[in-house]
Amino acid sequence: MQRPVTVGGRQFAIFTKVPDEGVFVPHVIALVGDVYIDRPHPETVFDGCRDIVRDASFWLGNLEAPLTTAGEEDRDPSRLWAPDGSFKSPPATAQALTALTAVSLANNHVMDFGVRGYLDTIDHLDQVGVGHAGGGRDLQSARRPFVAETDGLTIAFLAYACVYQPHWRATDSRPGMAGLRVLTSYELTNRVLEQPHVAPRVRSSLDPGSKREVLDDIAAARSQADLVIVSVHWGVSQGNYAVVEYQYELARSCVDAGAQVVFGHHPHVLQPMEVYNDGVIFYSLGNFVFDRLSSWFDRRSVIARCYVERGQVVGVGLVPIGVDDSVRPIPCDGDTSDQILEMLLSLAEGEPRKISARTRTGHETIVKLA
Repeated sequence: MQRPVTVGGRQFAIFTKVPDEGVFVPHVIALVGDVYIDRPHPETVFDGCRDIVRDASFWLGNLEAPLTTAGEEDRDPSRLWAPDGSFKSPPATAQALTALTAVSLANNHVMDFGVRGYLDTIDHLDQVGVGHAGGGRDLQSARRPFVAETDGLTIAFLAYACVYQPHWRATDSRPGMAGLRVLTSYELTNRVLEQPHVAPRVRSSLDPGSKREVLDDIAAARSQADLVIVSVHWGVSQGNYAVVEYQYELARSCVDAGAQVVFGHHPHVLQPMEVYNDGVIFYSLGNFVFDRLSSWFDRRSVIARCYVERGQVVGVGLVPIGVDDSVRPIPCDGDTSDQILEMLLSLAEGEPRKISARTRTGHETIVKLA
């Protein structure tokens, strides 16, 4: 059955599942954005979403805070100017994270409490069996993918940070994360001669050496897995809903190199998704769980469910997420759901590959890739 639906002024073809339509495919990979848990009873934090991911073969997200008891003596010097901007979670939070298959350890807060806090995090995740990518005891382990197999599908999960303190990047002899260098330049416009205080044009591009590292890592990962997924901590925070220049360059380069899925985080708000060639890109999935208040954080997020058949992403299920009275993520409906879908399905840049939308449940909108 087909009916039209309008989301944010744009009309999509919505289909209701019929038994022989063949919409459902063997594997689902669930993706979420930033995760920072610092609350009593963390074991209940995902209760409102468990049914949404129950059928997922893998669930991936970004762990935005270290799991550690490290104190002031371990706080990274770069954070001393703003101690309220330092995050950490009790080690017991690791048990709550067992709901996820693996997490990214490449971002601008997971080393707030230095190397000790970072290594504590790795140890606590290892103890409870939560996989991780994007960080390690040296650069080789930081660049190594998390590889896992379920029911005949093998994934390779790579993670990188473009937003981080420079000394947090791993080296051959120092623990840290897989950090990528981004070049930023400021160009004067013609109006500078006419109008005082005019803002320059900001340009950004991925450092060629970092780009080569990512492409090499994806090539190596492709030899180990059916599907390569790349997570990147990038973009501009403080309420910036716009995708910036280097995000496009990096995401599309990853897809061209063989990654089928790229998902991002850090802006703390939702940014559009894009279907590019044979891959799907989520520029920012927003804050899934974030136990820190800010005027420029958006409580709206999404669970992206990638439907995989024979090693290819053939559709994406979007489950709009709000929060309940306990600030736990829960599926949402109505205007809030429509707002989230509008943000995700608006064009990131230019015309993406043709998509049509489908629904399977009251919460999930399935975007069929053309």
